[in-house]
Amino acid sequence: MDFYLKDESGKTIAVLEYIHGTKTCVDCNEIVIKKGSLMSKQTYCINKWYDCKWIEDARNEAIFNEMVAEHDDEYYIFTKDVVFKSPIKAASVVLGHIEQNSWDLITDDSGHTLRETYRK
Repeated sequence: MDFYLKDESGKTIAVLEYIHGTKTCVDCNEIVIKKGSLMSKQTYCINKWYDCKWIEDARNEAIFNEMVAEHDDEYYIFTKDVVFKSPIKAASVVLGHIEQNSWDLITDDSGHTLRETYRK
């Protein structure tokens, strides 16, 4: 099932798929940022070496390994699917800042949040 992350104006910038753990591996949750999704070129960090070092590292790795390409002045575009271990990490990399509310920002076609769907 696809989920979506929108920018401040309500435009969908990322399509994601949440892969829920199984009975044999409860902690094997992953979230995939799908090819064609956008990653903001802007970063917003209060304390770079405390709250955003891992975001900067992940974003630089995506650029260096050509997981993203130039799109426009505001965004890079993902050239392949990229897997993260948590919605917080995926949303933070896409948005360029730590996003603690990712479970509530990522929604499906019907507007149900990732939290409503998987953390009932």
